[in-house]
Amino acid sequence: MKSLSCVAIAVIACYPIFAQDPLGAGIAFVYIIPDGNAQRIDMTFTNKETLSGTAATVNREKSTHLMYLRGGVNLTIDGIRLRADEVTIAEDSGEITPSGNVRITKIK
Repeated sequence: MKSLSCVAIAVIACYPIFAQDPLGAGIAFVYIIPDGNAQRIDMTFTNKETLSGTAATVNREKSTHLMYLRGGVNLTIDGIRLRADEVTIAEDSGEITPSGNVRITKIK
């Protein structure tokens, strides 16, 4: 049973947290604020869902509309906590792709 749950977590980690909305759930607002040795990020999507958390570095690639969060990424999204080494967020679709030591837990 334990190996089955590990496989399920690995499969989940390969897919974006949110399925793409046919109309697109792009990012409406993004705030990136220095917070000690990390950067705090607060984001609101066009479908009104919110994301908040921290990462060591946050880089926005304006030409590709991608945001890269690296180093101890810790995000909260709609009652779900996502921890990973790195996360890529597509700003136009809202697609979130975690990589490296991914952990997804439901917040109680």
